[in-house]
Amino acid sequence: MEEKGNQNCPLCNTPTSFIFYDYHQIKIFSCSKCKMFVISNKIEKRLNSIDQHWKNQLSKASCETGQGNVLNIYEGPDGSNIPIQTSIEPRSNWI
Repeated sequence: MEEKGNQNCPLCNTPTSFIFYDYHQIKIFSCSKCKMFVISNKIEKRLNSIDQHWKNQLSKASCETGQGNVLNIYEGPDGSNIPIQTSIEPRSNWI
C-alpha cells in the first residue's frame, strides 16, 4: 500500500502531495508548479541550504521532462564536484 503525505514543495514552496518510495528514503512529488519529480530525503534536506536560483532551475527542468517522464534529483557519487545530480527517467520506473 502506498503511503502518501502533504507538504510544501522543496523546489517552489507550493503546497503539494507526495508518495513515499524505497522505505521512506525517497519521495515522489506531484506539484502543480514543478510537475512530477523524485528526490531522496538526503537531497531534500540539502536543498534547504542552497540558493533559490538553483531550486528554480530544478523546477524548470522538472517541467521540461516531457510527458511520461520524471526528473530524478539525487546525490552525486562520493568525491564528485557535483553533489546534486539529475536525470530524466520514465515515470513507469517509479510509479
